[in-house]
Amino acid sequence: MSQKLNNTNLLLFLGSNISVTFGLSMFTIIMTWLAYNGRGSLMDSAFVSIAMMVAQLLIAPIGGVIADRSNRKKVIVLCRLLSCVVIFIVFLHFYINGKLGIVIVSMAATFLLTILSTLSGPVQSTILRELVEKEKFSSVYGNFIALSGVSRLVGQGIAGFLLAWIGTSWSLLTILVVFIFAVLFIQFSKISTKPVNNYSESSSKLRELKEGWNYLINIPYLKWLLITACLTNVSHSSLTIAAPAIAKELGNGPQTFSLLTMSLVFGGLVCGVIGGRMTKKIKTGLAFGYLNLLTGLFTIIIAFSHSLILTCAAVFFLSFVITMDDIMYESIVMLLTDSRYRGRIKGLQVSIAMLLMPFAMLLGGYVGDLIGVRNLIVISSACVFLAAIICFANKHVRSVYSEYYEHAVKNETMQIKL
Repeated sequence: MSQKLNNTNLLLFLGSNISVTFGLSMFTIIMTWLAYNGRGSLMDSAFVSIAMMVAQLLIAPIGGVIADRSNRKKVIVLCRLLSCVVIFIVFLHFYINGKLGIVIVSMAATFLLTILSTLSGPVQSTILRELVEKEKFSSVYGNFIALSGVSRLVGQGIAGFLLAWIGTSWSLLTILVVFIFAVLFIQFSKISTKPVNNYSESSSKLRELKEGWNYLINIPYLKWLLITACLTNVSHSSLTIAAPAIAKELGNGPQTFSLLTMSLVFGGLVCGVIGGRMTKKIKTGLAFGYLNLLTGLFTIIIAFSHSLILTCAAVFFLSFVITMDDIMYESIVMLLTDSRYRGRIKGLQVSIAMLLMPFAMLLGGYVGDLIGVRNLIVISSACVFLAAIICFANKHVRSVYSEYYEHAVKNETMQIKL
């Protein structure tokens, strides 16, 4: 009976997450396209992406602390209710004043929604870990990514066409309805609300963050993988701001933008279905290096391709290898990290990994307008190749083998000799 109840709660939890992912993907596409299309400048679309990155950078550590000490169900419900309020306000703005302050409104709305989703992100990770048996986590997490990928794929695919068919205001109203369903799903679930740690309310959040930081930097492979994540995110930031310009060069504006984004999500979806099983059969340390090499290769192909089909194919495979990297990374963190620190480690990793992205996007938007979007992508690929070199050269990254997952199944806390 308890297993059946746990499965029901998992389905409700996944349903809420799928709804949010679907709505956020639509919202991001719409805001990014509106900002870029106003003046046709990479800087404008970069500002929207920067707003998202800054919010994640600032809020992720706080979300990690909240995940370890708070009523997690209330946190998720509150964040999603506030997201509904933000979307409704944006809907009213575009319904009344369709073309006023598009870039500013897009930045502000993206910033606020990202804050709310980032606050609940580490909470969701810890809840998923508790709803799934340890030996099944890698596979379930892969399926979790696949389900999220489906919702993102559909959302991003629909967004461009909805924007062209029914306009901005009614597209936003559709997103609002989706978020309302997300609130209902999580409200009806019976997920654990008990904090992982029994810190008092007066306990210093700064001290808790410091504990998480000390734990992170004392695990060599976590530290070095985080450094490579920072480098790859710099490259990904250039692709993010370049996507609208690439779509415009290939033709058909928002529809092509949606197709490229759908290819990105579809690659992640396919990897999500098979990636969890694959991580149990490969030497993950070496795989990190090979995956970064492939990421750089597909980035170069995107930079030089003038064919929609070839570009979509390159985006698909780029997403596949990035998602495989993410599955391995998340499995390492969630399975091998002491349960008392999972939320904080997750939050710190998100924040630190994105540390350079706002600056990279701002610089990339400026440089891209000067030298062209394709030259910008070629230059940014150097960061991915540097990350690959680090993965191959660093002994701690190379030593993260699949048997460590088996070790984690038998032991709740990490006892790995490095």
